[in-house]
Amino acid sequence: MAQNVFVMIDQLVAGLQEIKSTLAPLAMLGGPAGQGLAPQPKPAAVRRPVQSSAPEMSLGATSAAAPSVASAPVPGAAPSAPSAPRAASSTSEARYTPEAIREQRVLQARYMNVLASLNALQKNQVKKIRAEQGYQAAFDLAATMQPE
Repeated sequence: MAQNVFVMIDQLVAGLQEIKSTLAPLAMLGGPAGQGLAPQPKPAAVRRPVQSSAPEMSLGATSAAAPSVASAPVPGAAPSAPSAPRAASSTSEARYTPEAIREQRVLQARYMNVLASLNALQKNQVKKIRAEQGYQAAFDLAATMQPE
């Protein structure tokens, strides 16, 4: 068994030497010997300061001087002034889609759903009708071709 292990090690060493000699031209591409195609270090990430509305605490500040983060009113404290109303953001407003566009999208979705169940020859026929006559005619044709 000991001989078999040493034979296997010799075979592995010979295989590694063969790989090194095969890949030697690639090592020349990267520059001087030893550098090769080593990965380049990533540039340091740029950290942006966090914008906060709360006042910053100094290192010598005590917890009593820390700004309150609780949303509930503190008993015995003076009521705070009401904050200014925020401007409505475009993402919170409902998006308006005209009825005709919505109907077209619904018809297109129904057409695509029916088209998925057809074979390739039927799909090509339906696509040709859609290009010539529109989605409604193509949907009507595809609905009649539906397997039951």
